[in-house]
Amino acid sequence: MKNKVMQVDLLKETERQMHQILMHQEARDQYADGEGVFARANVADQAVHDGIELYARLIANGRRSLFASIYPLAETLLGKKFDALIQAFRESNKATHYNFNRQAQGLAQFVEANKNIYATRYPFLSELIEYEWLELQVMEHEGDLPPASHCAKDHHSPEEYAAISVQLNPTLIGVDFDYPIQDLIESIQSGEKLPRRFKKSPCHMVFLRDRDDDQRVVQLGPIARGMIARCRAKTDLTVGELLVQVLQDRELSEHHGSDLENLLSIIDDLSEMQAIFLV
Repeated sequence: MKNKVMQVDLLKETERQMHQILMHQEARDQYADGEGVFARANVADQAVHDGIELYARLIANGRRSLFASIYPLAETLLGKKFDALIQAFRESNKATHYNFNRQAQGLAQFVEANKNIYATRYPFLSELIEYEWLELQVMEHEGDLPPASHCAKDHHSPEEYAAISVQLNPTLIGVDFDYPIQDLIESIQSGEKLPRRFKKSPCHMVFLRDRDDDQRVVQLGPIARGMIARCRAKTDLTVGELLVQVLQDRELSEHHGSDLENLLSIIDDLSEMQAIFLV
């Protein structure tokens, strides 16, 4: 039993050392020179140094391709600094999920936590990265969308329309941004020179997948956002109940206006963009 425990401990230590060697250049240098913990390494010191360097480069190249495919705008914006960012991120965050794409999860939070290093020139960088990550998330979301229906208000009496159920798109993700992220993205994509300073302009964006498996990103105003929040809080709302709740919201009524025709138009817009389904 004691020998088995020792073997398990040895395997764990070997795994830890190999992870350090393959993921950290400093550890590879120490291994090559026989320094630090590698001066008394056991299994690790049987490996061929050239092979380790080759395997480490293959891992790094695969990792870089993954991050570049998920965060192409961040790569364009940062240029050569993108490599340093993902290297620092991977050294601090060990993969914990079987989904290969999940290796790139958490980069926005990493940048925000270290914004004095990575976001001094572009204070919106963490939001840009979060935007790109959410584009992937809605495409990978496992939620099933309800079948298509024809519930336009013009095809029903007011009473019938009010009784129609409202279902929230299960893939929908809503996020608040401090910066005008879509305007910044358009500037990056078109190759425009960005200003030296960036003004905050808070906005609420929703990310979703539609019935054609296409991705949609839309900015919502306060009333539409309020409707989405109520659909999320109560899954069996009818159109009539949703209208009543919004009309009774004093803040929306006083600051944004919420006459009935306007609310019906917003419901139509949300339905058309497939943020909600009328079934």
